[in-house]
Amino acid sequence: MITELAEMSSHAMALIATRNEVVTEDSVSKPRATAGEKSDLELIVDHIAEAERDLESNQPPIRARGVVTLRHIARSLADSGASHVPKKSLVIEVDSVRTSDGSNEQLVLLARSLARICLNALADSESYVYLASIHTLVAISDVCPSEIITLMGLVVSKGSINITVLMNGAKETPLEISFAQEQRIKAVEALIFIIRRRGDGIFLNGPSLL
Repeated sequence: MITELAEMSSHAMALIATRNEVVTEDSVSKPRATAGEKSDLELIVDHIAEAERDLESNQPPIRARGVVTLRHIARSLADSGASHVPKKSLVIEVDSVRTSDGSNEQLVLLARSLARICLNALADSESYVYLASIHTLVAISDVCPSEIITLMGLVVSKGSINITVLMNGAKETPLEISFAQEQRIKAVEALIFIIRRRGDGIFLNGPSLL
C-alpha cells in the first residue's frame, strides 16, 4: 500500500509539473509519418529517445514530461501480457515485440533502455523529477523483475554497470555506466520500493542481490 501511494504521489507531482504538456499512453504511441517504414520495436525506441531528449532540457517541466513518458511506456510494457483487447496503442506494438521470435529478449533490452535513462535522471536536482524516476524504475521492474532487480543491485553495490541497450534506430549498444554517490543512494530507495512491491515474490530474485 505504501509503495502504491508513493508511486501515485510522485506521478501526480510530475504531471502537475508538466501542466499543459499532456502525456498519455496514446500520445507516446501515435505513429509518425514514417511509422509505416519502421518496425514496432523501432517505434518504441523512438518514443524512449524522445523522452531522453526531454530529460536533457534545462526546463524542469520538460524533464518531468520525459519521466512521465517513460512511466507510460513502462506501464504499457508491463500490462501488455494481460491485454487481449485490440487497441491502437503502444500495447499492440509491445505485444508484437513480446512474442517476436518466441522470446522476451527484446523486452529485456527495452527494460534496460528505460532503466538506463531513469538511473541517469536520479541525478536531477528537481525532486519531482528524481522521485518520479525512482517510481518509474519500480514500474520497469514489473516488466522484467529478475533483470531489473539484478541491475539495481549492481548499481547500489558497485556503482557501475555494463549493459546492452537499444539506441539509434533500435541498434543494440553496449555501455559502461558509472553512477555518483547521490544516484546510488536514490537507487537504494528505488530498490526498497521494488522489494516491497514484489512481496513474497522477492524470494525468487533474492539470489541475484547476493
